[in-house]
Formats: sequence, structure tokens, C-alpha cells
Amino acid sequence: MTYPERQYFYTHHSALLLERLLPLWRWRDTATRSFFRMYEGFCADHHEYVGYETEYFWYRNDPAWTPERLPDPREFGELAAGEEGDRQLAVLASLADALADAFNWRYMHGFRRDRNHVEPSLARGPPVYKAVFKGPAWAASAPRLPELFELHPIDPAWKALGRENRVKYSGDLCAFWKRNIFADTSALRTV
Repeated sequence: MTYPERQYFYTHHSALLLERLLPLWRWRDTATRSFFRMYEGFCADHHEYVGYETEYFWYRNDPAWTPERLPDPREFGELAAGEEGDRQLAVLASLADALADAFNWRYMHGFRRDRNHVEPSLARGPPVYKAVFKGPAWAASAPRLPELFELHPIDPAWKALGRENRVKYSGDLCAFWKRNIFADTSALRTV
């Protein structure tokens, strides 16, 4: 599977942060475009870009800008054929589910999309995970890959722990592990 290298972002998305300052650009932007920009950055393992795009998506406090409302990428006809298309769909579905998990993580820690954040120290007891945001319905039908797909490089020391070592969050298996994909999702949880 070929993904863009980090240099791709410096040449194709160099003005993106400046464009976001333009009200007309933000007005015409859509959740789908933002999600696919996030997908590009995620596949290129560009943590900074994924963090910026996640923050941008989070603060677009509009019902159309929720992970649950992301359209099925199969509708666009842009996925490759065969196994390549299955891998693309699995990564997109996992990213959509992981984005919903990251939004729930932000919500749990007192962040709100309207910027009226809640101070966690005022809450009684430790933060409790609450599933306020959900992944899109189409993600449930995305295939599980037959073999482990290393989207991001795996640390050999971590890999030596064995295949039973799985990443869990909020008691559930990580969205990428569900589909047999190794990926670092830490960039989705920046604050």
C-alpha cells in the first residue's frame, strides 16, 4: 500500500493553516474534506498535521461535523480495487472510529466543542468515559484484514511482547486492532 510521504504535506498542504484563517475557506470546507485530509496525514505518519486537523474538526461545533455523520467512502468510487481497496476501507473505518473515541476522550476530560470547557478538578471523582460520540454506521461493515497491516512502524521491543499484546481503550479493543492494523493514534488526542 503506497501512502504519501511527509514531504507531500510540505508541498501540497503548506498553506493550509493560513487558509483556515479565511472565513470563506472555512465556510466552504466540509467534514468529509477534513476527514480525508486527516486520513492523508495519518497514513503518512505526520503527527503534527493529524493533531491540527483533529483540533479543527473538534471545534467545528456543527451537527454535520460529527464522526457519526461521515459518509461512506465507497460512495465516492475512489477506493482501489481488490485487497488494496479493502485495506483503504479498513484504515478509513478505523480512523473514523478512532476519531469518535478521541472525541469521547476529550469530552471525558472536560473539553467541549463550543469552547465552554469544564474544569476537571471541579468534578467529583476521576473522569468517567462516556460514549457521547459514535463512529459512522458504515464502519461496522468494513473488513478485518487477514494479516497484520503495519500502517506505522512497530517498535521491535513492543512487537517482542507477542501478538496477544493488544491496545485497549475504555475497555474496548482499539479501532485499528479490531481490523488487524497497527497504527499510532496518539495524534488524535492532542490538546
